[in-house]
Amino acid sequence: FTLGMNVDYCAELFEGDAIRIVSTLVDRDDRRIHYFHEMFNTKTNALAARNECLCMNVLLETRKSSPFPANVMTLLDAALTAGDPPEGLSRTLEIRRT
Repeated sequence: FTLGMNVDYCAELFEGDAIRIVSTLVDRDDRRIHYFHEMFNTKTNALAARNECLCMNVLLETRKSSPFPANVMTLLDAALTAGDPPEGLSRTLEIRRT
């Protein structure tokens, strides 16, 4: 289940444009994942969009959060990205006043 999401549209794409998607698993705990997607125009390498999500594992039978199974945790650990966080991560929405 998605708990929160930020979406930024940064540059226009047109029908037929080739795109490249980069996905980063930023963090995880036993029930949640925090991930980040970036979409690039492959011809210009311009960032077209980015999407950040915080999601929770929920059992549909109980409609309650539940720890990921051990095999899923192993896959998440393998995918977890080390290093600097992507630019634009954890953006707060606000109207800035001067």
